[in-house]
Amino acid sequence: MIANAVVERHRFICRLDLEPAALERLVQAVRRRGFTIERVGAERASDGLLVDLTVSGARPAETLRAHLEKIHTVQSVQRPRDRCFIADRG
Repeated sequence: MIANAVVERHRFICRLDLEPAALERLVQAVRRRGFTIERVGAERASDGLLVDLTVSGARPAETLRAHLEKIHTVQSVQRPRDRCFIADRG
């Protein structure tokens, strides 16, 4: 880790296809991008898997979000702010 780097926590709500390795791909992407998983919760939704993910790291959250969106089993990635969700992508 970079000396004097500010480590921040970030929360993402990800909707994944219901595929056996979808969650594993998501977790691997977080690790490869230099973030640490602080909390993860997953539940089955009508159209896939809903994952509530809290990570920490010194890199910008948007860097990780962009990489998560590129995973073929990821349907959407949202960043909850305050009490409402604001979709980060279209």
